[in-house]
Order: sequence, then structure tokens, then C-alpha cells
Amino acid sequence: MSKWQAEKAERNRQSLARLNRALPRVFPPAVLSWALGRPFVPPTPRLAVDSYWRAHPIRADRLARALAARSGARDWSWKLGDNRLRWTCVVPALTPAEAAPQIRFAKEHGAVGVCIRPFERGRLMTDPFYYPIFDEAERLDIPVTVHIANGNPDLFDLMNNEVCGGFSTFRIPTVTACYALIMSEIPRVFKKLRWGFIETSSQWVPWVVHEAVRRSLGGQHPISTNCFH
Repeated sequence: MSKWQAEKAERNRQSLARLNRALPRVFPPAVLSWALGRPFVPPTPRLAVDSYWRAHPIRADRLARALAARSGARDWSWKLGDNRLRWTCVVPALTPAEAAPQIRFAKEHGAVGVCIRPFERGRLMTDPFYYPIFDEAERLDIPVTVHIANGNPDLFDLMNNEVCGGFSTFRIPTVTACYALIMSEIPRVFKKLRWGFIETSSQWVPWVVHEAVRRSLGGQHPISTNCFH
């Protein structure tokens, strides 16, 4: 066993001990089985649940809808008066056909943006798979807001470590998504669509713009320093 494997095994041993101490008397067996099968065992019940739902987004969406219907909530509807809080809608990115009507509904009820994650499962956000979402957002003149995140469990596990923490698991994928957006055809296909990268700081922006401009020189669509023209 290598030193890294030994350190990983010790970390999992400690995490499992913490998880077992904190487990409530009743805990979903499927969630526990999922947690114990991860490369890095979640050390708390909350993290175990979060990991499970990140890996099963469609199931999570269906469960949330069923619970909302059971509680009497009306079609996910809520609205804040007098613009006291400006909010964005989180749509089911894995089913873009379902996302479009939800974007319309959210816009009608006060949403000011469509929130997506840099990665969803095996796709980067620039994948044409998401074009129906971008098309509807552009049509409604509502910006797409990319929140610092990572919706790919395998990528999360690969980049997760005690040294880098959220820097490698969340910030790096977000920066990569911004670079991919600039270099993709999306600014030309959806010319009026506005974008925002939320809670990501901004020190990295000059670096990304520099790389995009430099790497696009001599290509069919060279990037200017304002990225979108």
C-alpha cells in the first residue's frame, strides 16, 4: 500500500467513525449504502444525504415535487413583494425540455436569472444539450447566472482533497466553464443572452481573458479583449 493509499484509508476510517457516531436511529439504507461506497466516505449524515442527491438529481426533483404536492404547495409558486429580494430560478438542467416552462413561470413570478452549474453529471454547461435553456432565457431577456458549484460527482471525488478543498472541487470547474463559454459558439448563437458568474470573485478574469485571446489567434473566430465581439 502506497503512502497516499494509507492516508486515504485512515481518512475514511476516521470519517466512518464520525458518521457512525452521528447517525440517527432511522436513516435511509440507500443513502447509507451510497455513502459507504464513495471513494471518500462522508463524515456526517448531512454530507451523506447531500452526496446522494447530487448523484440522483432527477430522483431528487421528483421527490421534491411529490412532497410539495402532498403539502399543498401550488406548483412551486412563491413570490416576494416589492422586490425585497432578487432571486434566480434553479431549473432541472438534466431535462431541458422541462426547464423552459419553468423559466417562463419563474420570470412571471419575479425571478431575475436562471441559475445553472458549470458541470452537470457528464456535461460541461456549454454542451448543446443545454441550448433549449439558453434559447428560452434569451427570448425572455433573463440572464444565465453560473453559481460556483460542481454537479459532477465523479469530478468532485477526483478533485476532492484535504489540501485544496473547495478551491479544486468548486472554483476550478467554474473558471473552466467561463473559459469554455468564451471559446465556444454560444456568444455567436445566443447573441443577446447575458451571463453572470456568481460568488466566484474576479481576480481570475484577466487570466481567463488573456488565455482566450491568445489561444484564439489565427483561428476562425478570434476573441477580442471584451470576449464577446
